[in-house]
Amino acid sequence: MLVSEGEENAVLSFRNLPRVEVTDTSDLLVSDIMGARTLLVTKEAVGQLNRMGGAG
Repeated sequence: MLVSEGEENAVLSFRNLPRVEVTDTSDLLVSDIMGARTLLVTKEAVGQLNRMGGAG
């Protein structure tokens, strides 16, 4: 699961689920998502990624 800063409730909700990794967009590496079968991204994280990549 990919979250952005300030989404502590999402982090707390998902961090103890088996086979679920929670990563902040500021700590994201390509290797974090390369082997992922499914990628869940919060709306806020998409916005932050767009800003980081210059798309928004």
